Amino acid sequence: MKILAYTDKRFLMATMKVVGREADVFVSPPMDKWKFKAEWMQGYDLIYLDLHGERDARDLCVYGGSNPGWKIRALGIETVWRAFLKGAVVFATSCYLPETPFVKAFLDAGARAVIAGEGVNWGGKTRMMGAQLLAREILSRAGEGWEMPVGDYVSLAKDGLRKSWRRLMNREAVEDALAFEVYI
Repeated sequence: MKILAYTDKRFLMATMKVVGREADVFVSPPMDKWKFKAEWMQGYDLIYLDLHGERDARDLCVYGGSNPGWKIRALGIETVWRAFLKGAVVFATSCYLPETPFVKAFLDAGARAVIAGEGVNWGGKTRMMGAQLLAREILSRAGEGWEMPVGDYVSLAKDGLRKSWRRLMNREAVEDALAFEVYI
């Protein structure tokens, strides 16, 4: 499976545990919405976004690393509108993504499905948590490609999380991941 990951610099270690060493990875910073090109999202089976989202993001962006007083705009919706995703699945850990126009933009750009969770979502910086664990479970089941409907992979991954949540320690993060939905 060909994977593109775009992550906040602080989450890079956890992101690499999710997607593995074969993935193409962009990191913010130094990457930002002015440097990131729509054509870079083409040709992938999975686009994994471990970036921040905000419910009222008036600039229609998801964000990478930040410093006090400012956020780095990592990906703008105008870039998604120009992309040609040709059946890629998008998995986003970004908070509030379903409450923004991003889900529709990814689907309009040709994504097969978008997997995302409403509200605040949990993830770790160095170890996988919550949404990151769900993404890893999905990828371990999908293997080389999407042979079943995406929703079936998500259901199987959620079953795996339910069975192992005690080992994962943070019940709240697991419950958050179990609330993720598939948008088609």
